[in-house]
Amino acid sequence: MSDTKTNDIWSAPIPAGYRRNHRGDLVHERNIPESDLDQDRVVERIHAFGVELSEQMSRFREHTMCDILDLRERALKRYGGKLGGKRGNITLTSFDGCRMVRLQQAEHIAIGPEIEAAQALIDECLEEWSERSNLNLRALVKAAFRPAADGRVSAHRLLAVRRVEIDDDRWRRAQDAIADAMRPKSRAEYVRLYRRATPDCEWLQVSLHLATARPPAEAAAPPAERLAMRVRGAISRALRDGVSRRDIRAAVAAARDKELKAGVASP
Repeated sequence: MSDTKTNDIWSAPIPAGYRRNHRGDLVHERNIPESDLDQDRVVERIHAFGVELSEQMSRFREHTMCDILDLRERALKRYGGKLGGKRGNITLTSFDGCRMVRLQQAEHIAIGPEIEAAQALIDECLEEWSERSNLNLRALVKAAFRPAADGRVSAHRLLAVRRVEIDDDRWRRAQDAIADAMRPKSRAEYVRLYRRATPDCEWLQVSLHLATARPPAEAAAPPAERLAMRVRGAISRALRDGVSRRDIRAAVAAARDKELKAGVASP
């Protein structure tokens, strides 16, 4: 089957009451086991929320970077100076000292073939110094040249070896080989958010990763924020149970009106 025909099959509309299987065939829902339909509905619901969240995250990143860069330009015009450190890192804090935004630049390092020459020179040194070499130094070197699960050598550990100074020509040549092997491959920008209840509290990072995303501790949040967190949690549970957004808005409005009437009636 040609690619054109295959694309036509997967882009064609699906008639009501049918589902398309993995071969592209249309199957009536009454001929599909209930367990498969149940699983399909769950996957579709999760994907719908996930795609929407991904698009929101993309817009959030774009707007955040624009806001930070615009603030940097305004600071440059206002004071004639540059906002941020040498590497472009910027830390912004709210007026009350309870919200912080950090833009951090990170370089990704590629390790070149020179690393093999560095390892050979260092192994030669350690072999010769076997009687008097420091065990901690041996452990440091062994860890630095040990590849990770993906086959790559850690640039961070190699830098730790480079910081060790030894008066030996071979060691110095090995250090030069390590420096030549480490080449900047790319740069990445990370936006990190932090919050705290009061300026005396420790900073807590606001997770933007799905694996670590958790609601902040209610005890550390102001009363109004704790209420908002509970409402958002209840809405999320209702959506998971299949309640429509329209019904949720109606329920929230009814509860609000009832509470307001009760508040007016109370002495």
